[in-house]
Amino acid sequence: MKMKMGSRGGFMEIIMFMIISTATMAAEQPKPGCQSMCGNLSVPYPFGMEEGCYMERKFFIRCDNTSTADPPSPFLSDSTIDVLRIDLGGELRVRNWVGSDCYSSSGPSSSFQTWLRSGLYNISSTKNKFIAIGCDTIAIITGNTGQDYTTGCL
Repeated sequence: MKMKMGSRGGFMEIIMFMIISTATMAAEQPKPGCQSMCGNLSVPYPFGMEEGCYMERKFFIRCDNTSTADPPSPFLSDSTIDVLRIDLGGELRVRNWVGSDCYSSSGPSSSFQTWLRSGLYNISSTKNKFIAIGCDTIAIITGNTGQDYTTGCL
């Protein structure tokens, strides 16, 4: 999914629905010997932060516990997408950058497009809000779910 939004930079919260079987959702405890917390985030199985602790690589949570990350920060797989909450009832809450286009009196001065790629998760069509702010602004989401789609507002 590609999102381009004409607003000032920042973060947006995105709610994604996990495609996980009912049997997997029942196994909320981490595997024995596996780390279960990254900062303030509880990381239940099928997610995990170490080899052998997650069901599949797409359930890997990278925990940045370097000295610059206080408290430690969880990220979705090997991405820079912050994981805010894991609910095995089928919801994963993440934070991603907001796209922006900035202008000065001489014209465009900077532009930033943000991307979110996910094959395991569906973006919630009822819990997220897509907003464009500004004059002469257009915001577009493109992606595919078997077929390409584009939507937006201006």
